Amino acid sequence: MPSLDKKTISKINLYLVGAALASVLFSYFVSSLCIIAALVLAVIFVDKSRFTKKRLGLTVAIALPFFIFLISGLFSAYQENAASMISKRLPLLLVPLIVLNLEEIKKKDLVNLLILFGVSCNLVGVIGIFKGVDFFLRTGQFFGSNYVFYIFKVQHVYLATFIVFVLIGSFFVFKGASFRKKGVLVVVNTINLLVFPLLSSKISLIILLVLGLFYIKDLRKSLGRNFFLLVLGAIVLSIMVFAGPYAGRINQLMTWNEPRLDIWPCAWKLISSNSFIGFVPLGDFQESLNVCYYQGTGKLDLEGFSTHNQYLEFWIVSGFLGMLAYLVSLLYLLKHAYAENRLLLRAFLALFFLFGLTECVLSRQYGITFYAVMVSFLVFSEDLGGNFSTKGRTKKN
Repeated sequence: MPSLDKKTISKINLYLVGAALASVLFSYFVSSLCIIAALVLAVIFVDKSRFTKKRLGLTVAIALPFFIFLISGLFSAYQENAASMISKRLPLLLVPLIVLNLEEIKKKDLVNLLILFGVSCNLVGVIGIFKGVDFFLRTGQFFGSNYVFYIFKVQHVYLATFIVFVLIGSFFVFKGASFRKKGVLVVVNTINLLVFPLLSSKISLIILLVLGLFYIKDLRKSLGRNFFLLVLGAIVLSIMVFAGPYAGRINQLMTWNEPRLDIWPCAWKLISSNSFIGFVPLGDFQESLNVCYYQGTGKLDLEGFSTHNQYLEFWIVSGFLGMLAYLVSLLYLLKHAYAENRLLLRAFLALFFLFGLTECVLSRQYGITFYAVMVSFLVFSEDLGGNFSTKGRTKKN
């Protein structure tokens, strides 16, 4: 049995953080336990040499959204609501501190993390397909856009975006992976591609197309021309076959039944009523949104709906300066990604930025954990040769 030295603890914490990400799609409680266990081990076996000025700066950039929410919550009239919202966002602070303390993150660890998270998406998707078939047999509705939210355990827009990241990430690591892991990646992404069209997420499809076009040269180089064309053809074919759900989503937009068309004016009303600089505290802003929803003339019952835009939410709960600070933190991480030529980190930040245009990613537990874990791993894996970058190739894992 190996002794509990720093290297062993670091390896255990790698598994715990990976388990936190994989399990959050099924159980927030289990995911939280994994993070707490990893934090305890990190505190007991802290490695002060890892806390350099540069790495601490990156940690602050990753955790800054948590501090913005924390400061806003301190001014809340509904302190119980604020405390609940702040505690839910604790992974934004804890995960980067845990990953910062890890002794080493190898390329194979990131490959394994992609596979583990991809398998979790597989399980959610397959369970959803079985529920969808049962729903179809009972109602005659085949994954209709009005019902898909109730079929899948994870909110369909998030699941679709997670699938996109696993797919894009797999593209980057495919050429350098071992034959066995290549096979696993193919199986994982094949299942996810079968699920993806059924989720009928417009923003996820846009993200896939944007990232695919932006990194087309790098993806072809990583996959090889023939395999890249095969995967691209499979994506296009699957979307064409299951065009019905997407048509339903587009029809919602064209007929003004899209909730965001009523939500965003209310969000902007809150911002303007606070002179753009002021803010509504974290624990109170949902009540303010609900009041606006009640007063509106929208066709939909929107009580409890978030702003469905990460940037509008930051602007509401922290004012223009808070929203600006959040954007600066993303730009700081992006600058690091370009300085280190890290393609996968750049792709992740681009995905996260685009996803935030239509969703409050940092308001759902799986969105919070996804961001905290993936950005921490991609930022702090600095000892990797290449790290899916343009600086060279690494040995197969």
